[in-house]
Amino acid sequence: MVSVVSRATILILVLAVLLASCATTKTPLPTDNIDELLGTWVNPDYPKINAKSWFPQKIVIKPGPIYEYYAGRFDLVPQSISTFVFTAKWIDSEGNVWYRMIWKFKGEGDPRYEMGKINNQNQTWEFI
Repeated sequence: MVSVVSRATILILVLAVLLASCATTKTPLPTDNIDELLGTWVNPDYPKINAKSWFPQKIVIKPGPIYEYYAGRFDLVPQSISTFVFTAKWIDSEGNVWYRMIWKFKGEGDPRYEMGKINNQNQTWEFI
C-alpha cells in the first residue's frame, strides 16, 4: 500500500521530470557588453508607432549606452532618447540572443522594463 506522502512524492518527481524536459537551453552572456547591439536596427514588420502600436520600427544603439527610439524606419529625428542597462542576456538553443533591460527616458522619472530578442534567422530586434 502506497501512502499519501509517497504518492505526492512520486507526483512531484514526475512533474519535475516533465518540466525539465520542456526547458530550453540558454547560455548566459555578460550584461556589460553592448557591442553586438551598436548600430541601427530596423523591423519593418512593426507598423509605424501610433495609438495602437508602441513598438518602434527603428532603434539606434550608441555607446553610452544610448537607446534612440524612432517611430518609423525612415524618420530622421528620434521620438525619444534613453539610457539603458541589461539585467540579463542569453543565447537560446536556436542561436537567438534574448535580453531583459531597464531603460529610462531623458526627462522622465520612472524606468521602463523590456524583454526582447535578436532573431538569429533575420537579424531583427523583436519586442516580447
